[in-house]
Amino acid sequence: ANPPMRFFIVDKDGEYSSLLENLGPEKTLKVPWSRFFQPGDIPWEDYVGEFGWQKTWWNSKILIHALKILYAQATTVTKQNLQQALGWVKPEKLGFNKKEDEFESYRQQVVNSVANSKLIPEGDMMPLDPVDLLKDRHVVTMDLSQGKDTWSQKHLVVAQVLRRIFNEALENRKFGCVIVLEEAMYYAPQRGVFELGEKDTRGKLLGVIKEIATNGGRNGVGLWAVTQRLSTVEKTVITQCANNIICHGLEDVDKARIAEIMGNEFAELIGDLPPGEAIVKGSALKCRFPIWVKILPELYPASSASTPMSRFVHMELASHELAQS
Repeated sequence: ANPPMRFFIVDKDGEYSSLLENLGPEKTLKVPWSRFFQPGDIPWEDYVGEFGWQKTWWNSKILIHALKILYAQATTVTKQNLQQALGWVKPEKLGFNKKEDEFESYRQQVVNSVANSKLIPEGDMMPLDPVDLLKDRHVVTMDLSQGKDTWSQKHLVVAQVLRRIFNEALENRKFGCVIVLEEAMYYAPQRGVFELGEKDTRGKLLGVIKEIATNGGRNGVGLWAVTQRLSTVEKTVITQCANNIICHGLEDVDKARIAEIMGNEFAELIGDLPPGEAIVKGSALKCRFPIWVKILPELYPASSASTPMSRFVHMELASHELAQS
């Protein structure tokens, strides 16, 4: 009744907050995604990419040189530290042979961009280590629902976190966990079907997930990919999942993907499954054939606490109160 497993959940919409109420704070922890951010682990290409600059532009060369100064000094990358390092960049070091005023114009553009960056932190903030948190809690939820940052930044941080967890498992045979990707297509999208964020950061995250899907199981890191639209998740990731819990699927493209995994007969059957029932197939089963199960929910997503109608009723009551005041 109390398995020693550890779970790291990447939660796009904060749906897993009900776990905290059910399991208690001694076993679960919900952490905003930005608290995992490790600015010192980001290659300079990603900082340049945030501003949409080409590597050959003088803006990029100035920024990269300033970042290299901080890296060489083992100094934390913050806006204040980076702006100070920008002042140390000399035009002759970059081979800039034009007027000094022109170089200062480029430098000021970089200073202004750094000040408005969403990727570079304002000041020193000790990032949380997911490995340490998993050693202390059974369930750690990385909440991506907060903040207005773009998916490029979120992809970058998720990639950092998953890489940190996987590297620890490779080096430490006494550490392991299950990574849960809620709405997996946001992190491992099928190319040309579902894409968001920037190509580079999306590709780096997908590379980490593919590595975990392929090699994680035998190295102590399991991967649970959760999705309602199987066709939108990268095919390599799906085919590497050795165990499947498949509920009703309505779209033809999703049925086609299911047919590749379980065969046409099961793909047709799944379309007729009522809510709460599923077909389970995989190497974890003690039997060699798929089984048909009924799943009784113990918890519900946080969004189920309020129905669309209850929201409309609340808004209507609020409008009446405003009209009467």
